[in-house]
Amino acid sequence: MPVYPQFADRIENIPGAVFEKFRDRMRARGDDLVKLHIGDTSLHPVFPLPLQKDFTERHADYNRYCNTFGVPAFVDALCDKLREDNRLEVKREQVLVTCGATNALSATVKALMNTGEKIMLLT
Repeated sequence: MPVYPQFADRIENIPGAVFEKFRDRMRARGDDLVKLHIGDTSLHPVFPLPLQKDFTERHADYNRYCNTFGVPAFVDALCDKLREDNRLEVKREQVLVTCGATNALSATVKALMNTGEKIMLLT
């Protein structure tokens, strides 16, 4: 059974998103909001795109970002792979999908290293 490292102090002090204080008021408004968070929009482009009609019918939200925690089917597949190939009992909430190796390494180091600690990287 793997021994998991202790997380850095900064992990215990991560604040909520800037919009957390407005969450209840936004929910009270229902669906009558234009969502502009993380550069995303709930509006489709006003100009035609060179996409096949059957694609846009099958993927109504093609212009939206995916869930920042990862596409559920992909996360499930990663969990299955880790269980079967690596014999690690992981839960979905323990998996973080990143945008490439640099993002993954940065998130990992920041989660495990406190300010002033040293790390050695072999290249």
